[in-house]
Amino acid sequence: MLLIDFLKTVKKKSAVLFWSFLTIIFFQLACTFLKMEVTPFLLYGMYSEKIPVQNEFRIVEIEVNDVPASSLNLSGWHSDILYTGYENYNNMLRNNGTDIVKTRVEERYHFLTRSFLYPFLKNKIYNSKSGLANFSKWYSDKFSQFAHIDVRTIRVYSTIIEFDPASFTFIKQPRKLIATF
Repeated sequence: MLLIDFLKTVKKKSAVLFWSFLTIIFFQLACTFLKMEVTPFLLYGMYSEKIPVQNEFRIVEIEVNDVPASSLNLSGWHSDILYTGYENYNNMLRNNGTDIVKTRVEERYHFLTRSFLYPFLKNKIYNSKSGLANFSKWYSDKFSQFAHIDVRTIRVYSTIIEFDPASFTFIKQPRKLIATF
């Protein structure tokens, strides 16, 4: 077995490194067994949830000053910030002003929420309901900074595409304006 051979070789070279590896392996196995998600690999939650079959897909399109954001030559990183920023804002609106990350953490990581540090940390790591009012200015400023343009209007459109499994066809619904900043 490759892992055993690797550990034998490491033990011959460095006892400290060998025991460090064994400690990490034991810690990972214990956390996996307890279904605690505390490391960046082999997470129980990454593979345990079913992905529901869906026949409807939503495409979000953003226009700045009547120009599609996709034609503004934004870097991939900046584009991700702007699109996920809007999605996070929209999710908070649908979740009654509560950050969706907070809802998920409190549902899944009870050991974290019972920590004595959690009351102090939660104000630092989650978006607040009061921040929703500032989103429009922040979003406009970010577009201006990333695209190097003066932003007058931002419009967000949604297009629903439905898949009909019986006929294997896609039906594109008309585009709808869902937000203006």
